[in-house]
Amino acid sequence: MFTSGIYILKTFRTLVRFMDLNNCRVGFGMAVSDTALAKAFYEGKLGLSRSTGSDENWEYVCGEDTCFRLYVSPASAGTSKTTQVSWGV
Repeated sequence: MFTSGIYILKTFRTLVRFMDLNNCRVGFGMAVSDTALAKAFYEGKLGLSRSTGSDENWEYVCGEDTCFRLYVSPASAGTSKTTQVSWGV
């Protein structure tokens, strides 16, 4: 297993060398515990329009082709010590 982990890391490093993330679309994901409260804030208070997704995983598109995704995860909402960012490559 350790050997395959090294292979994946080497493959990832090689892949990153060929990608220019400076020119890629970026977005982030955030856990919420209460969908009604989240929608009231992002849609009602901030005036954002939901673009895609389901009742448990949805996205808001913002300026300059950026976006962020909210997903239902009561156990993680407000407790995560990490940031989730994704690049569209």
